[in-house]
Order: sequence, then C-alpha cells, then structure tokens
Amino acid sequence: MNPLIEVSGITAGYGGPPVLRDIRLDVAPGEWITLLGANAAGKTTLLKCLIGVLPVSGGSVRFDGRPVETLAPEDRIRAGMAIVPEDRRVFGRMSVLENLRLGAHLWGGGSSGDLDRVFTLFPRMAERRSQKAATLSGGEQQMLAIGRALMARPKLLLLDEPSMGLAPKLVSDVFALLRRVQTEGVSILLVEQNAKMALAASSRAYVLRLGEIVLSGPSAELAGNEEVQRAYLGG
Repeated sequence: MNPLIEVSGITAGYGGPPVLRDIRLDVAPGEWITLLGANAAGKTTLLKCLIGVLPVSGGSVRFDGRPVETLAPEDRIRAGMAIVPEDRRVFGRMSVLENLRLGAHLWGGGSSGDLDRVFTLFPRMAERRSQKAATLSGGEQQMLAIGRALMARPKLLLLDEPSMGLAPKLVSDVFALLRRVQTEGVSILLVEQNAKMALAASSRAYVLRLGEIVLSGPSAELAGNEEVQRAYLGG
C-alpha cells in the first residue's frame, strides 16, 4: 500500500540553524502514527511543515501521490489534510456552530451531514451548539477543535498535544474519540507527551530528538525499548 503522506529528507528552520534535519517518515491510509519527543525536539515545527505554515528548505513531502511542499496551507487542506493545533485555538467569541462551520469554509462544505457526523462523535457539541466557545471547558474546547478539523473531511488528521492540560478521564475520552475517527478511515499523525496512551493507540511511532528521527518502529516495540521507557514512560 502506498503511503498517504511520505516525508523524504526534509530540512527546515526559522532562519538560523535548521530545527529539523533529514526527516523521513510516512503514514499509510487509515494508519495511526505517534511522534514522540521532548520539548524543543522539533515536533510542532514538523507539523507546521506538513500543513504548509513553515516552508521546508530541503527534501520533499508527497501527499496522496503528489508533491505538496510548495502548496499553500489552504491548498493542503483542500487536498485532505487538517490540523488540530496546540492550545486548541478556538474562536472564543464565536459559537460552537460557527467554529465548526469555519472548518469547512475552504472547500465550501459544512452540510447538515457533516455537522451530524461531528455531533454524533461529540454529543456535547450538539448540546452546546449555540454557546460561545470561550465558555466551554478545556476538554470541550479540545473536542470542538477536533470537530472543526473533521469538518474539512480530512484524509489525514494532524494533532499537536491534544491531551495537554486535560484531566486523565478527559484524555481517555479524547483518545477514544480519535479511535472512532480512525475507524472511519482517517489517518492520524499524533504529537503527544502522554507516551503510554499514544503508543498503546498507534500502530507505529517515531522518536524525534533535537530535530532528527532517532528511533522508529512498531509502537509495541518502542514501548519496550529501554531508552523510550527511561525518557517517556518513567521506566
């Protein structure tokens, strides 16, 4: 099976020394991949490169069979990518429904069917559809951010630390919802500090250290790796 997204040797940074060096990874259709790394390892930078917010200075990114490294973010979203950024970034003064519809505006979507799908996955969003996003709890805002991304009908969902700041029960709820999304055929690339849950949920994982991929393989195999246990699992 050909990868849905294939990253080949990309290098990127913010004008100084490269933050990412020779990054190589891939995600198959319907696959859940976890990306682990300490703070400042380059995880968020990599997601920015994939969605097109940050240009790459070398290497290539192919999505759904075609090169996209020169495409603008909105064109990548139209092609089938969506991102749930760190800190959620919902529009607090807008209602839940308005936030969701924003997720579909680039391709002119936002049908009742799309909304029904999101409301089925996130019943609390249906209950709070007229409520201002700023009044939602942290967990509800995370659900809204994921729902907004799903309104773009993505083939690949990029998530940056979705468990950050959430109570353990809410983290479990978020991971269960992501599993339901994956069963619908959506590929997931997850950046996550909760390594135990992330590795348990994903099929494969990569470990990023100081801008380089230093380990990769089946998630169960990495979960048993002594280096991963010491650094991320408290072993």
